[in-house]
Formats: sequence, C-alpha cells, structure tokens
Amino acid sequence: MEIKPDFSGLKENLPPIIPRSDIQRYLGNLFSPGYLENLDSAGRGPKRIRINKRICYLREDFLSWLEARAEVLA
Repeated sequence: MEIKPDFSGLKENLPPIIPRSDIQRYLGNLFSPGYLENLDSAGRGPKRIRINKRICYLREDFLSWLEARAEVLA
C-alpha cells in the first residue's frame, strides 16, 4: 500500500495562479525557477499557462504534478 504525502496545507496557502519566477517564495528551495523551466522544456513539468510574458501554474495543476512526484519514505 502506497502512502501519499498530505499537501492540503499547501493548497490552502498557495495562490490560485503561481508565477514560475515566484515559486521559491512559496516553496523555499524545493524547486528553482530554472529547474522548473528545464522540466517544462523536457515536457516533464506541471501544466503551465502564459500570462503576458510570464509562465505560471494553476494551483491545482501544480499540486497534482507535485503529488505524482512525491513519495513517503519509510
């Protein structure tokens, strides 16, 4: 049985739209904007949207992507 981490606290604290350039403001050093840009280029990042010239993530899409990548280690 796989145990998934609980990201409900993030859901409450993240804004509805997260600019990639501001990701460290919300997640600390977990991801840098450059790392997410590399993942996006490889097609392995979260779904993204463009608002003017800024790349952003919808909260639900980002959390779904994060949950799919996370695992609890015993």
